Amino acid sequence: MDILKEYILSLGADIVGYADLSAIPSDYRSSLPYGISIGIALNSSVVEKIPSGTAILEYSNEYESINTKLDQICVLVSEFIQDNNYHALPQTISFVQVQRSTNGTEYIPGRALLPHKTVAAISGIGWISKSSLLITPQYGSALRLTSVLTDMPLDVVKTDYQCKCGECTLCIDACPGNVIKNRIWDVAVDRDDLIDFSACRKVTLSRGKEYGRTSGTCGICVAVCPYTRKHLS
Repeated sequence: MDILKEYILSLGADIVGYADLSAIPSDYRSSLPYGISIGIALNSSVVEKIPSGTAILEYSNEYESINTKLDQICVLVSEFIQDNNYHALPQTISFVQVQRSTNGTEYIPGRALLPHKTVAAISGIGWISKSSLLITPQYGSALRLTSVLTDMPLDVVKTDYQCKCGECTLCIDACPGNVIKNRIWDVAVDRDDLIDFSACRKVTLSRGKEYGRTSGTCGICVAVCPYTRKHLS
């Protein structure tokens, strides 16, 4: 294991991947050629209870707690890279918000110029599913992601990042908002081609409002994914 990856895992990450981003438009990646994908798995006991509706508040708290931890890891990894005389840009939640506004586009929740899951898919740690979530063999879609952009040379792997959902429609059938369009992702497919994000947002906000969560909550597509179920078992 290389020193950088070992360091990232020591900070609490569960999965790390390196991506060659040279095929991504330069302004989307801040002219930096590599991306580091960092993931933390969601608490299995919380994910297990999502379909029954008994963990809505727990899931929301878990989601926000991991997002905060990922931001912290992201900054520390960037500092580590900079200490080794390379450039690094942590794609924290606040950075994504600022990046959107400075590119003349109103910030849309859940939207980034370079999504974390795109970096993750290119790195080879998983693929983007019909529900637009990243799925990994180890954790299914029960994880949260962040990413760091850098010019530090990384040992990247070549991958076709092919969607492995096949004919499965479990997330489509279970979605309370009926927002998943049953399309297969590839690099030319936008998130909005996969799901009706506006409708998804309305459902999550409605579910979250019942528990005083302004950011919304759901997680059904995460919990019913066969790869997530395999991880939970």
